[in-house]
Amino acid sequence: MNVLPYLGILLAAAVEGEVVYSGAVVMVFLGRLNPLAVLISGSIGGWAGDQFFFYAARGKFREWLNRFSKIARRRRAIQERMHRHAIKLILAVRFLPGLRIAIPLACAYAGISPFLFSSLSFISAVAWATAIM
Repeated sequence: MNVLPYLGILLAAAVEGEVVYSGAVVMVFLGRLNPLAVLISGSIGGWAGDQFFFYAARGKFREWLNRFSKIARRRRAIQERMHRHAIKLILAVRFLPGLRIAIPLACAYAGISPFLFSSLSFISAVAWATAIM
């Protein structure tokens, strides 16, 4: 089995997501790609993309955002709202393309547990890849 198409699916799912993965699913139904390998590649790629934005936003990102007085004044409200809705938002992140970057950034800013974010993001990525498949 040639691993190059699956590596491409993984990378594309991490960066962009739906278009390449949907094309790979079509290739599965045409019998040209292995369904399990496509599912695994899409899931891991989608999960990795969310992880990148979450972990990149921890630390200095908070300090940078606090330089904006409007955001800094609302920090407590943002954190409380994110903590209240974190589970729902993290599970939905893969299904909300316009918020795919915003939700991981907001979770990082609010101080959501890395373990909670990573584990729920993985569940979301597998559900997303399975739903499209």
